[in-house]
Amino acid sequence: TWDAPYNYRKIMCDEEDPEPPQDVDPISFAVDKSTDPDKIFGVSCAVVGQVVVMDQAIGELLGTIRELKQENETLVGLIGVSGYPLGEHGMVGGESGALYAETLHCPCMFRFGEEMPVGLRLPTIMQPHEIGDWVVTWLNMELADHEDSATLDQLCDESIDTPNRIGAAIAIAENECFIASPAWSCRIQSQ
Repeated sequence: TWDAPYNYRKIMCDEEDPEPPQDVDPISFAVDKSTDPDKIFGVSCAVVGQVVVMDQAIGELLGTIRELKQENETLVGLIGVSGYPLGEHGMVGGESGALYAETLHCPCMFRFGEEMPVGLRLPTIMQPHEIGDWVVTWLNMELADHEDSATLDQLCDESIDTPNRIGAAIAIAENECFIASPAWSCRIQSQ
């Protein structure tokens, strides 16, 4: 349910912009040349409203952890289940669709105590099952270095690549696949 207060949807709107939609069910529709761009903009505003609510909830969680003085002992991880298409490839929303980057890229945020500065972005490509390995790497460094906690440099240098994994990801659907590496991505569709 899209339950963000309606005024959060209007954060991105100027006076001359149309009103964002008021639907509480996630919005989904096909896009073609006749689709009004204002309709897509409205959905984008609704998405922004939901993101603002999530940001506030995450802030409250982190504030509580700080108040309990547990920030150095607590690993916080937030992982999305999918991206949300906003019309780039003929679809807004939807539970399933073609394999494109905007639906396959998932938000994944970790707070490793006070080790990582806010806003650090690592360019690592991972499949969902590999995130656990990355977290275990960090935890093992913590356990090995009782006095000296893992540094940011150690974590970034610690590679999870193996002879069978080269920093790429693949997604496969019924008649298509998507492959991504740090340098390129490719969507292959069979007839």
